[in-house]
Amino acid sequence: MNKISENLKPILQDRITEYLGKPFTIKGSCEAEFNPKENYDVIGVMERYGSLVNVRVSVKKDGDMPEYWNITDEDITLKSRYIGEIVFTNNVCVSDPCYDRDTWCMTVLKNVKPGKWEVRASIDTIDTWGERCYVLELFHRTVNQDDNLDWKDRFSLGVDSGTMSVIDDAFYRRKNGSVEDFESDESAQEHFTNKCYDLTDDDRIGLFTYGSQKVGVVCSSGCGDGCYPLYVVEKDGEIVAMRINFM
Repeated sequence: MNKISENLKPILQDRITEYLGKPFTIKGSCEAEFNPKENYDVIGVMERYGSLVNVRVSVKKDGDMPEYWNITDEDITLKSRYIGEIVFTNNVCVSDPCYDRDTWCMTVLKNVKPGKWEVRASIDTIDTWGERCYVLELFHRTVNQDDNLDWKDRFSLGVDSGTMSVIDDAFYRRKNGSVEDFESDESAQEHFTNKCYDLTDDDRIGLFTYGSQKVGVVCSSGCGDGCYPLYVVEKDGEIVAMRINFM
């Protein structure tokens, strides 16, 4: 254990406050979760969206300087942000955009309610790694988002490029509507993947367009590569809402 002396406590509290960019109150310290030979962990709280959250800060033993932080609460409040509106037909591809259409974890939803869909995302900072997209949600315009929706865990989505896309099937890895023409054209493949990756550069998320149509959304995938759950809400046999949790 690494007990903080009373003399060091106010100094360290000020350093961590400056490091986090918001007031931090020390509650205690303990052995570092990672690299315990060189670091120790400071436990404390800071305010977030009007309430206190528990935070762990890794501090270098040599100089007592903060090096890493993360929120440790099991439930973390994230703010949802309106991104825009897109149009889907009945079939929608949900996939890391680097995946070919025959990749096992590339998912095609075949019972999507056609029409206009609202896109929302929770883009936030919960640790040292900075702002990332942690939740992506899509709602058909007929859905009341304030209702108690019956979310069902339906699919596991693989990620290898730190990117996720939800794009109408007619425009996912196709050239002029053809899968065969797309797969035989390296420039078309490069254009598609670069277009998707570019959408995540600045704001972590962007709407995928074809001509003047907004037909999908591409976002960064929270903590990066791995497998993430896709939840859906169904009504009368059609999918009317989707949620991908990157936490």
